[in-house]
Amino acid sequence: MNIPAFFIVGTPKAGTSSLYDYLCDHSEIVMSNPKEPHYFCQDFSEKLRVGNSVTDYLTKCFGGSEYDGKLRGEATSTYLYSDEAVPNILALNAAAKFIVMLRNPYDMALALHSQCVRDGDENVRSFDEAWQLQELRAMGLKVPPKCREKKFLQYASFCKTGTQVERLLQLAPLGNIHFVFFEDFCHSTEKEFSSILEFLGVKHRALRSFPIRNTRKDMRSFAVGEALNRLPNWLISIVSVTKRLLGIRSLGFMRRVRSFNEKPSQRNEPDYVTIRAMEDVFEKEINKLSQLTGRDLSIWSKGSRPAERSKYV
Repeated sequence: MNIPAFFIVGTPKAGTSSLYDYLCDHSEIVMSNPKEPHYFCQDFSEKLRVGNSVTDYLTKCFGGSEYDGKLRGEATSTYLYSDEAVPNILALNAAAKFIVMLRNPYDMALALHSQCVRDGDENVRSFDEAWQLQELRAMGLKVPPKCREKKFLQYASFCKTGTQVERLLQLAPLGNIHFVFFEDFCHSTEKEFSSILEFLGVKHRALRSFPIRNTRKDMRSFAVGEALNRLPNWLISIVSVTKRLLGIRSLGFMRRVRSFNEKPSQRNEPDYVTIRAMEDVFEKEINKLSQLTGRDLSIWSKGSRPAERSKYV
């Protein structure tokens, strides 16, 4: 059975989509299609997960024997946050390698909220209001009716990456874990990509360019956005079968419609009260992550963080 050898396990909004695309172009690697099958998140809604069994998951995500001999990988950015994903992965492949992309939790939370609004999981456009609703939503209250998974709306716990990395290090050997920091990936993309290829044990491949994926966008029409996010299952199945028959990863039509419906996003800055609440959660997480990784992350902390306007927002 050709099981995945490596997993990009997180974090959301830290460049995982761009890295996925770069790895898709490598001749020795085959990445899962779709990018985020969520299969190992057994503590998440089954509506998100691709595959009812390991065999079903492998067939739907990696196709048939045409990819034999290639290194298989997948990228589900919620695996680090999930309580069950990493143990489930290791139960399937004890030698699995993990790529962890890490970002300043303050900016990660803002970008995650923007993505949830765009995907139709969040119906509160104000980050301050959405932050205040977290406790109620954890109890199942005030959850948008079309939200696929209420855990997506827990912006504080989703961004507790210090705690999540600590758990990962307790489960997997350090030699099978590779950390990528958001700032490095933004500013030294080629160098970081080469380091990732070395970690995976495949030959170096220089890309002519490093296009940016999944930057922060707003929708021109939320009605169109909702329609795209909630396609009927029968249509999704037809599209999936068509792509496999044609031997392509995408028909391109949906991407063009989404692109037409997008516009540059305006950063939704939190107010003073929300920032103080974020500090209560994130400062301890930043310190813990710094100790675990040996990386000075003081620039992420309150009072020292520049106003980030990264190309990967």
